[in-house]
Amino acid sequence: HAGLVIGVDKGVEEMTKEHFGVIRALQIPCFVILSKTDLAKKNRIEGILGEIKQLAEGPAMGSEGHKGEPLSVTIVTDKSDLAKITKLSADLKMIPVFPVSCVDGKGLAQLKKFLRHLPLRRIQRHVA
Repeated sequence: HAGLVIGVDKGVEEMTKEHFGVIRALQIPCFVILSKTDLAKKNRIEGILGEIKQLAEGPAMGSEGHKGEPLSVTIVTDKSDLAKITKLSADLKMIPVFPVSCVDGKGLAQLKKFLRHLPLRRIQRHVA
């Protein structure tokens, strides 16, 4: 999995778009950490979520116009089913978004639980 961190104070920047494009092109499951949520009003967070959804529906980098399957974007809350979210994320069907604040701790528990649910990946080494 790849984790993209987007601060609500800066939003989705050009570098974020490039990183997301590479992640999609390599077909790596990803999640988004929306940080500094204590600094923003609800409409600002909703605007950033709209930008993330546009990225999820757009083409992968190097796809030569091939869109691929659009990914759903899901806000993770205290009531979210993390096992289901982890599975859909690993299957490249969903991008979970974790709104967090390091000031008041909101969202950190769900993010930690999600990270613990992630499957381990084995790296196979080829010997020449």
